[in-house]
Amino acid sequence: MAARQRVVASGRGPNRNADSRRQWTTKAKIWFFGVLAAGLAAVLTGWVTAAPGWVKEKVSPSKPITVTVAREKAFCNSYVVPKSIKDIGVPPKSDGSQTVWSDWNLALGGAEMDWTKVLITVRGKGKSPVTVTGLDFAITDEGPPLKGSYLAHPCGDETVARFAEVDLDRTPPRIVASSAVPRSWGDDQWRTTPLVFPYEVSDTDSESLLVIAKTSEYRAWTAVLTWTDGDKSGSEKIDWEGKPFKTSAITNAVGYTETEGKFVRNG
Repeated sequence: MAARQRVVASGRGPNRNADSRRQWTTKAKIWFFGVLAAGLAAVLTGWVTAAPGWVKEKVSPSKPITVTVAREKAFCNSYVVPKSIKDIGVPPKSDGSQTVWSDWNLALGGAEMDWTKVLITVRGKGKSPVTVTGLDFAITDEGPPLKGSYLAHPCGDETVARFAEVDLDRTPPRIVASSAVPRSWGDDQWRTTPLVFPYEVSDTDSESLLVIAKTSEYRAWTAVLTWTDGDKSGSEKIDWEGKPFKTSAITNAVGYTETEGKFVRNG
């Protein structure tokens, strides 16, 4: 696959007034905040496991914000693995960890099917607000949909959150739909209140955004979140343990569903 870099600022603009910022409520409807609060006590540099394994937190002493990245419902994701089912073998046995399924698929070179959901939470370190000015996306590798096996592991329920739907097939990729208030993705109302950059965070006001990156091909991608505190500006790279997220359509894959410890061919 030919590697090519494409970057886009999905949303930027002058500071909005307080009414605009209040669209972002300070209380998330996701239990994830409890995990984030516990992790803030650590004084670390680089990506660390904040708990559980599908949550990664980046803390830098020189920066005024903490950024946490989570693979949303990692134990329920479906993957396109570039291997035949004969070469894949049997599904992994669960040991109670929510990462066994995703870790196993990623180790086989798998990419999440059709879309990748990433929950990004930003919190300031002090009482003075930090302004998040934009979220940019970069394609690091691209090509046709992966050939191999599409492995489904159905479970879970709807996610209620603020959304940003990203079209990875655009040149450059960009946010094409969003909701600034928590809703179920795809309901009749979620596009009526699009999110707007910039917005502010502090040590008491954090914000979460569920990025849904979609493709009808194959894309490896990262993101960059930009910020300013009035005195200086900076950015945080959004990836997974230093590697890009990978997303593939299922067009070239044979479908299987994990059922009672084995893969059953779809249809």
